[in-house]
Amino acid sequence: MRIRVSNEEHGEIRAAATQAGMAYSAFIVRTVRAAIRDQKPIDGALFELHKELRNASRQVNAVGVNLNQLARFANTHGTTPEALAWLAEYCFRVVREAEAVIIRLGRRLP
Repeated sequence: MRIRVSNEEHGEIRAAATQAGMAYSAFIVRTVRAAIRDQKPIDGALFELHKELRNASRQVNAVGVNLNQLARFANTHGTTPEALAWLAEYCFRVVREAEAVIIRLGRRLP
């Protein structure tokens, strides 16, 4: 693994490794692993918001597929299908729900 650090950071890391009585690379590995262990678990509410966003994303994708099918129908037959108004309203509703989840998620982030 290769990492880039400034000359100042390199000196700080070397000095800390020397002070700990460890090889440079061993010190880095130990420090990174300690940082990983110290990470807080994902907030359950954030996990739920993420699930909602994934669901909204799937719904928007499905709407996009349907809109493509309706556009193909309109181009082929020269008419607009009745389902277009309903699908457009559904699309707007899904996007509004996704935006609401994004706002709630944003409020929970540091």
